[in-house]
Amino acid sequence: MKYFYLEPEVAGSYGEDTVLDTSVRPERVERSHYEFAGWLGDDLLEFFPVFILTERLKDRLQILGATGYEIDKVKVTKSELYREMEPEAPPLPKFHWLKVTVWLAWTILVLPGTADLLYLSACWPFSGR
Repeated sequence: MKYFYLEPEVAGSYGEDTVLDTSVRPERVERSHYEFAGWLGDDLLEFFPVFILTERLKDRLQILGATGYEIDKVKVTKSELYREMEPEAPPLPKFHWLKVTVWLAWTILVLPGTADLLYLSACWPFSGR
């Protein structure tokens, strides 16, 4: 069995349209807006407690039959600084919100038909949504 430990790139932070429930810990994100400060091109990104992924990675996980997550909408924008520093940067690809549904000391996405498990860092013991 192969194990993969992933530390997603942090390419930005909450955008102004993010809606947070701060009455619980960790904070619960009700609506996600990811504002890019830059981007190295990774398909999996994070900003605690949100993971986002490209359409390409979403499609691949679905083809593999991975479990332990749901896909939802995320608004993505480039910060003013990003636009100023990288005026020739191509448009961002389509991103989705990766909502992990099974939380452990670390999170495991199971890839059926293989002996592979993906471990995501920046996870915490958590129940509920």
